[in-house]
Amino acid sequence: MRERQLVQCVWDCNLFQEMFRFDEVRVGAWSRSTKRIDMVALERLDGEGRVIAIEAKISDWKTALRQAFRNLFAVDLSYVALPDRAAARVDMPVFRDTGIGLLAVDGNVKCLLDPIQSALIVPEKKKFVMETCRKRVGGTLD
Repeated sequence: MRERQLVQCVWDCNLFQEMFRFDEVRVGAWSRSTKRIDMVALERLDGEGRVIAIEAKISDWKTALRQAFRNLFAVDLSYVALPDRAAARVDMPVFRDTGIGLLAVDGNVKCLLDPIQSALIVPEKKKFVMETCRKRVGGTLD
């Protein structure tokens, strides 16, 4: 399975069907990096509601976990999506301790661990992510 297929499986599952979904959301402007979140799901486009990030990787769960943790400064909930076999090899207590959710993908998507609401959010960073998504559909939050 390639990362693009993994992303498509996650978007096709029912976990995020009722949300506004965006791929490759640039977040580097606040940190002068080229960082992008693989997938962002918004409950609403008006600046209210939760922002959810999903980092997809084929096998490197440690890198995905680091990226998902960094996302907690800008989103409400953060997941890692991995193929089923790779998800079976993660250190589940580390995911629990960081509050990162885990999705296992084998064509279908199974939530192995629900994420915890981030206590690390920086409001300006969250607004930047929301605004970046909102601009893609032709609007602003203000």
